[in-house]
Amino acid sequence: MKEKEDDCAKAFESVLDEVGHFGYFQKRLFFLTTWLQILATPVILYFGFLTELPVKYSYQCYDTNNTHSEERTGTCVNISVAGPIKNLPQWMYTNQTSGDVNVVFYVQTTGLVLGTIIGGFVADLLGRKHILFLSYALMMLSHALLAACSDFVCFGTGRFVTNFFAGSFIVPSTVLYVEYTGRNWRDICICTCLWWFGTILLSIGAVITHDWRYLAVMFGVLGVPMSGFYFLFPESFRWYCCRQKFNEAEHILREMTSCNSHKKPDVTSVCDNITMAVINTMRVRTYTYLDIFKTKRLITSIIILSCASCTSCIVYRCLMEKVWNLTNNIYIDNSLRYIVDLPILFSAMVISKCIGRRWCLFLYAMSSGFALMCVIVLTVVDDLLKDEEIITGIALFGKLGVASTIIFLYLVALEVFPTTIRCMGTALVFTSCICGLTIGRYVCIVLNQSFHYTSTFIGYGTFMCFVGFISLLLPETYNQPLPDIVKSRHRIIASQDLTRIAHDWNKM
Repeated sequence: MKEKEDDCAKAFESVLDEVGHFGYFQKRLFFLTTWLQILATPVILYFGFLTELPVKYSYQCYDTNNTHSEERTGTCVNISVAGPIKNLPQWMYTNQTSGDVNVVFYVQTTGLVLGTIIGGFVADLLGRKHILFLSYALMMLSHALLAACSDFVCFGTGRFVTNFFAGSFIVPSTVLYVEYTGRNWRDICICTCLWWFGTILLSIGAVITHDWRYLAVMFGVLGVPMSGFYFLFPESFRWYCCRQKFNEAEHILREMTSCNSHKKPDVTSVCDNITMAVINTMRVRTYTYLDIFKTKRLITSIIILSCASCTSCIVYRCLMEKVWNLTNNIYIDNSLRYIVDLPILFSAMVISKCIGRRWCLFLYAMSSGFALMCVIVLTVVDDLLKDEEIITGIALFGKLGVASTIIFLYLVALEVFPTTIRCMGTALVFTSCICGLTIGRYVCIVLNQSFHYTSTFIGYGTFMCFVGFISLLLPETYNQPLPDIVKSRHRIIASQDLTRIAHDWNKM
C-alpha cells in the first residue's frame, strides 16, 4: 500500500516543478560531487589493483647455483623483482605469501564497513556536507601517507584508516545531490555511474609512475586540493528542515531558485508550509539505526534491499572472475570490466520510466538469471563446453543484468528512507553490498574447485531469479517525492488535542 506523502516533501517537490528538477544549481552540485567520487575510486581500488599485477622476478633455486627469470613458484630464493609496478613489498606477492594479502584485504574491508556505518549515522545527525568533506580530505591524506609505509603492519593500518574515511564519504556524497534532484532525474544521476571512470585514472597513473609509492602520493596529492569544493557545496535543504533550522533552509532555497529560474516562486509561503508540516509532525531528536525498524514499510524495505543487494553482489563478484582478463592487458582490463556495464544501465533508465523501479528490478534480475542458466544449452554440444570465449560471453551478458540490479537496489534505498534516516538506511544497504563482494571473493573459489562451471552458472542464475521475485515486494518509488518526515506519535496526539480543544471552545 502506498504511504501517504508528507506535506514537507510535497512542498519541496512543488518548488522543483517550478524552478526545474535538474537546473544549474543541481547540475553544479552533481558534477562537483561526481568529480570527488572519480578521485576517490582509485583510492578504494588501489590495493586490489596492486595485488593483481603480474610479477616476474629473478631467483636462485636451492639445488643449483643458476639464476633464472620465471614466474614465481615459491620454491626458490628471491633476488630481484620486475613488473609493471616497481618495488612492491615482498609480502604483497599473492602466490608467495597470500596470508598477508588476505589479512590486509580483511582489514581494509572492515574499515570500509565501519566507516560506512558510522558515517551514515553522523551524516544524519550533523549533516551531509561536513562529514562528506572531512572524510574526503582525511581519506586522501591517509592514502598519500601510505608511501611512507615500509612494513606489512603499517600498510595494513594505513589501508584501514583510508577505507574507513572512504566508507564515511561514499554514502553522504550520493545522498546529498539526490536530495536536491527532482523525481525525473534521480535515476539518471545514479545510473550514469561516472565515478567508474576513476578506474581509468588508476590505470593511467600506474602507467605513468610504475611505482606503488608514487601512485599513492599522486592520487593523494591530486585529491586533497579538491577539498576546496566545500565552499561551493550547500548543505541539504531537506536535512535543515528536518532539524528545524528553517532560516538556513530558506536561504538555500532562495539561492537555488535564483540559480535555476528567473521566475521565482513564493519561497516564503513554501517555507511556511514546510515549517508547519515539520513542527506539527515530528520533533528534533537523535535518530539511530533502530528507527529504521519502526514501521512495517521500512522493515520490509531494509530486509529485502539488504538480502537482494548481498545476493546480487555475490553473483557479481563471481562473474567478475570470468571476465577478469578480457584483453590480457591489466591496464585496460582494470577499467573495461566496469565500463562495459554502462550501456545496459542507460537502457535500464529508460525502461524504469516506463514500468517503474520494482518491475525494472524484476526484469533485469530475471533476464540475467535466465542468461546464466542458458549454459545448459552448451551441454548439448561438447565442443562448446570447452570454448572459453562462449563462457566469457555468457558471464559478461549475465554480469550486465546483475550490475543494473545492484544499481537500482541502491537507487531504491535512496528513495525509500525518510530524510532523517536516509544516510543510515542507505549505509546498511551499501554494507550489504560490501559483505556480498567479500563473500563472493571466496565463494567463486570454492565453487570452481568443487563443481563444474555449468553447475555454478545455474546456481548464479537461480540466485538472480530469487532477487527478481523478492524485489516485487518493495514499495514503488518511481515518480514519488522523497519522504522527509518520520512521524512522532506525541506530535500527532498534540495536534489532535489542539483541534479538539479548539472545537470544544467554539461550542461554548
